[in-house]
Amino acid sequence: MKLLLISLQSNAYVAGLKYIGANARANGHDVRILLLPGYIDSSLHPAIEDFIRDYNPDLIGISLMSIEFYPAKILTHLLHEKFSIPVLWGGVHVVLTPDECIKYADYVCCGEGERAVVLVLNHLRDKGRDVPPEVPNIWSRINGQIIKQPLSPPEENLDSLPYQEYLPEYYYFFHNDRIYNFSRHPELFRRYALYGGTCHMMITTRGCPFSCGYCANSSLVSVYGKKIRERSVENCLEELKAVKKDPYVLYINFEDDCFLVHGIKRNKKFTELKKPLNLSQNPGRCPIMK
Repeated sequence: MKLLLISLQSNAYVAGLKYIGANARANGHDVRILLLPGYIDSSLHPAIEDFIRDYNPDLIGISLMSIEFYPAKILTHLLHEKFSIPVLWGGVHVVLTPDECIKYADYVCCGEGERAVVLVLNHLRDKGRDVPPEVPNIWSRINGQIIKQPLSPPEENLDSLPYQEYLPEYYYFFHNDRIYNFSRHPELFRRYALYGGTCHMMITTRGCPFSCGYCANSSLVSVYGKKIRERSVENCLEELKAVKKDPYVLYINFEDDCFLVHGIKRNKKFTELKKPLNLSQNPGRCPIMK
């Protein structure tokens, strides 16, 4: 099965989609990621239409935060006009407002998506889109009827999920009326990536112990609670080793909601085991010594 993942955000940091894509690929599915920064148009650009038609995905996933809600509505309408491909929405805005989002998408993912997206792909392969998938975290809209599946418990074994790549070979970008492959045009990636593409954004935990009013976590705790889930130090180091091989990466930025929640014992273990990698360390970021 083929999965096209679309981001509408303004920069190339798409950790969530890279996690979704990596797990789908690990389960035998073909994946492409397409970055359409802030795409708002009354029609689907021919280059985008040709890209989708040539790839012919079985499922299109769109990740959105609240700022991308309006562009996602427009894009989904345009996709439905041109293709008979089901569209699945996911991301923080969807988790917080699924009743609003299911009005526009065929499916919405109301929780973590790595497992759920693979199960939706398997369902489409085995039963087709006319049968609502009985997949935890997924709501469906079929023939005007909304079918809601319950939330699954959060993934406890984060080591069982493949980690994200710095620059996947299947990552594409819409630029100057053309579609480019980022891995073949790293100069474009560095233009649109945070920090000029010199920084790999790494996530070692999921969850946050706090409920700050300015942060989405104050609402997300109602979905999954405040429990912190951790990747093992060894698993994190495997990602660091892989990323360190890229000559453009100068820093590792830890995007955890609260990195120091690991505790002193675990942070000491990380500090000790990372020494062979020649990484210095300050809170939240590790410069790579070339």
